Amino acid sequence: MPLDAKEYTKMLDEFKKGRKAADFLLDFADLIKANSDLISGETQNSIEKITDAAQSVHSSIQVLTASVNEDLNKIPLDENDIKDAGTKLLLYQDKQHVIIHCQQQMANHQKGSYWYNYWEGILNNILNMEE
Repeated sequence: MPLDAKEYTKMLDEFKKGRKAADFLLDFADLIKANSDLISGETQNSIEKITDAAQSVHSSIQVLTASVNEDLNKIPLDENDIKDAGTKLLLYQDKQHVIIHCQQQMANHQKGSYWYNYWEGILNNILNMEE
């Protein structure tokens, strides 16, 4: 069974955590490298191994992120879901606030991406609603 947009998005969130972990390892290697003259023993080889591993993980995560984004962006939007989402938003906020919220959400995503198109669909439905 194919993944839905929320599951793809959850994977992308986990990839962000993985990138952060790799960045922490690179920061750690930089710290050790900067202080290697103060640490007894051979540190250079270990620092290089840590740096290489972190860079490899970072690169692999970028490839996976691109693949998941590509798959996510292929998912067709469900007009009923978009209408329902807009209706639900209007239960909690007035029309102007929903419009602003949709615009803010669109600004968080790349134009043409699944989530950009999702929020743009909600916005268009809200703008076309009768008062």
